[in-house]
Amino acid sequence: MQVWEIVDENLMQEPALEVSRLPTFYPSSSACADQTDSSKKIGACLRANYYRCAGYDKSDPDSLWSQYVFAGGIMWEKFILDKLKASGVLLGSNVKFVDVARYISGEVDGVVLDPDTGKKVIIEVKTFYGYEAKKNLVGNRTVKPKPKDPHLLQAFFYLGHFSGQVDETVLMYFARDDHTRQEFSVTIHEEGGLRYPKIVTKWQGAEHSYIDRRITLEGIYEAFDALMEALKSGELPLPDYDHVYADDVVERMWEAGEIAKTKYAKWQTNKTKNPIGYFMCQSYCSYRTMCKIQKEEDGHD
Repeated sequence: MQVWEIVDENLMQEPALEVSRLPTFYPSSSACADQTDSSKKIGACLRANYYRCAGYDKSDPDSLWSQYVFAGGIMWEKFILDKLKASGVLLGSNVKFVDVARYISGEVDGVVLDPDTGKKVIIEVKTFYGYEAKKNLVGNRTVKPKPKDPHLLQAFFYLGHFSGQVDETVLMYFARDDHTRQEFSVTIHEEGGLRYPKIVTKWQGAEHSYIDRRITLEGIYEAFDALMEALKSGELPLPDYDHVYADDVVERMWEAGEIAKTKYAKWQTNKTKNPIGYFMCQSYCSYRTMCKIQKEEDGHD
């Protein structure tokens, strides 16, 4: 009896009925033009969001591996929420909400009561694995820790939506491979009529805080507005990211420490066989093949 095969088949089983969901926008798909460099985009791809909301079939459905990762994330989230509930600080879990004006719907992992301040705090549980993710999230002697951009955008969006009720979101990270933990407190910093995320965490045993001036709440709202306008016009948005980076872009990212040594070495050995591009475009986007074909037809990379 091949027990794992039974589990695999269950994970990939089609639902009993095909149902349609209202194609609302998701906080986890937040995006923002980089406020320090307008040529750069942060967060979700406008084209990928367009494909989903316009009802395109996925050219690259979820894999068995991604189903296991998703299931593992749900289990860790439930475990942590159960412990918070047992501690008496959990006020609510899996809290659903809608932003009717912007056509956004979402679900907050949990809301806890800070015993020190008596204030409500939103928590989001995330998992990760691998050396590169750990280096960036936890930091080392030369690298300062920072949350992943999509997660920061999501956490920051919550603060805008629940303004007046909550003024802090905590991102809780848990490593699936070695159980490393890290957390980031995200609050709003207002300056010059704009709202930026302020991040507080631990680095090398001491408190580390900074304001991420690439991101504003206003920029996040503008990105969702752009998605709505694209859907209304029916015009496919231009790609935000590249499946394959140009050589000069790779070299610049390597010099900035944004590419792992082993990955860069493979690229140098054979650029065609080991191309470097935006990781979502290469491996994770459910519309990556469709988008790549469209890019070739349009003359994009």
